[in-house]
Amino acid sequence: MTRFYGNRDLATAIIQRELVDERKNLKDTVAGSFVHEDITEMKSRYERDINDLDVLRQTRRDSDRATRRQLQQDWARKQQRLKTAQAG
Repeated sequence: MTRFYGNRDLATAIIQRELVDERKNLKDTVAGSFVHEDITEMKSRYERDINDLDVLRQTRRDSDRATRRQLQQDWARKQQRLKTAQAG
C-alpha cells in the first residue's frame, strides 16, 4: 500500500478489483493484509504492556508485603522497649 500512498484513486481501484472481480475477502486483499499487519502489531504491543503492568503489580504487592512485615517487626521491637522501660 505504501507504493500507492498519495494515489488514492489507484489504491481504490485495486481494492475494488480484488473485492469485486477476484471475489476476495477484505482480509485477503492488499489493503486487508496491511490492516491485519497493523492490528497484529498493536495486539503484540498491548500484550507486552499488559504483561509489564502485571509484573509491576506483582512487584508492588511483594514490596507492600515486605514493608508491612518490616513495620510489624519495628512495632514489636518498640513495644518490647516500652515494656522494658516501664518495668525498669
